[in-house]
Amino acid sequence: MAKWLALDWNRPERSYNPDVRDFLAGLLNYPKDRVVTEDAGGGGYPDIKLLTPEKIAWVVGDLKKDDAELNTEGGRRRLWNQKRKYIEGLTRYVLFLTARYLWIVLPTGVAVAGFENPCNLSEITFAELK
Repeated sequence: MAKWLALDWNRPERSYNPDVRDFLAGLLNYPKDRVVTEDAGGGGYPDIKLLTPEKIAWVVGDLKKDDAELNTEGGRRRLWNQKRKYIEGLTRYVLFLTARYLWIVLPTGVAVAGFENPCNLSEITFAELK
């Protein structure tokens, strides 16, 4: 967690993809090779995918550098409306991540229990978040 919170966030968004992969793989104890980050330019693809062994994206997500995307209700609503297009038939969760916040919602747009409001990563330990 300390490594994630120490990032400077001055680089282009996609340059943080290795950090996103390491953070999520460590947090979830998930195989790194099944935490996929979108490195190609252009829109229309989620920044983050967690794949099953069968290569199905059961978690999709988006990384934003600006915390305001998640720490305001309007920001969350706009982000959800923009990114819900990533949901496929077998998607179970949608994850939104910023420099300091994590928000997890169901494919319906309803927040997962315990994540009604985004989790402030600077106010929780890695073990508590797990």
